[in-house]
Amino acid sequence: MNSSTLIGLILLVTLLIMGWVTWRRIRQEPRRLANAGWIAVTLLLGIQVLAVLGFSAPLLGLGFLVLMSPLLAIGLAGFLILNGLVMLRRERFSLAHSLSLLAGVGLVAAMVVCIFVVLTGERRAFPVPTFIMLTTGWVALMFFCFVGYSWFYQRIVRRIHPDFIMVLGAGVPSGKVTPLLAGRIDRALGVWRGEIKAGRRPLLVMSGGQGPDEPVSEARAMADYALEQGVPEAALVLEDHSTTTRENFQMSTELVRAEPRLGPRATGVAVTSNYHAMRAALLAHDLGTGIQVLGARTAWYYWPSAMLREFVAVVQRSPKAYGLGLALVTVPLTLLVTLAAWLS
Repeated sequence: MNSSTLIGLILLVTLLIMGWVTWRRIRQEPRRLANAGWIAVTLLLGIQVLAVLGFSAPLLGLGFLVLMSPLLAIGLAGFLILNGLVMLRRERFSLAHSLSLLAGVGLVAAMVVCIFVVLTGERRAFPVPTFIMLTTGWVALMFFCFVGYSWFYQRIVRRIHPDFIMVLGAGVPSGKVTPLLAGRIDRALGVWRGEIKAGRRPLLVMSGGQGPDEPVSEARAMADYALEQGVPEAALVLEDHSTTTRENFQMSTELVRAEPRLGPRATGVAVTSNYHAMRAALLAHDLGTGIQVLGARTAWYYWPSAMLREFVAVVQRSPKAYGLGLALVTVPLTLLVTLAAWLS
């Protein structure tokens, strides 16, 4: 047995252990974004195992990672720019709606700077494009991991049979539910009707208070919509004081515990828009609730910008951890390039 095969077998055993640990982590608690990192490392390790055992190329996995860095940045930039242009055509102009376009243009500008420095042939300036590409590549990788795990999470929580279904509210400036909020309610009603057909009787918890620009509470508007769809009044529970997602979970949980038909042992799911589902699930976990979160479909052109905002919000939850990860990736490699440039 040569050294390459031995290394490959060691990596294979490590891969199997990593895969088992990752599966256990997800099964025990899917509402952890760190699971995305475990999946990514497991996949990268799988590529490395194939590289060693199949192609006798021990550095292929690292080369794949280095190659993917600029490709991810380019793909993300193009995606953001196209989406930003569509958003501006379909929605009114605002900073939130322009976020996708601005981020894409910023990525392109960074890559143009990198290409310009490389074309000048000034080796001592190479650390600049190295740092920029590693940074943009890492951020793009984190974003795609977030998007990928958000999609994955919403598929593994579908088989829950809840005692209650909570709908997270959204603004109702006209007193009627908006298309976005109607989508959330429709998704909740789909789950509710499926449970009714199976002989179960879950309650619908409409959660959302009344803002200064709203004629009625979000909970009342959602309940009225549900009644129009044929839901009996007895199946509805209204939580009409919350003003944030955190309060949605806190106040609805208190209401559920006090509800004679439910009680403290009741299990439930929350329904929100698909782009918001992952962050809502993280918050539900932080608050110590057992509530899983389902996502309702959102207009395709609205989803990317919304996901970008959600990603930024998730990073803001743990800025030190994300900053440390970025530093561990970019600083050592940039220093190596700097050293090589000065010694050449």
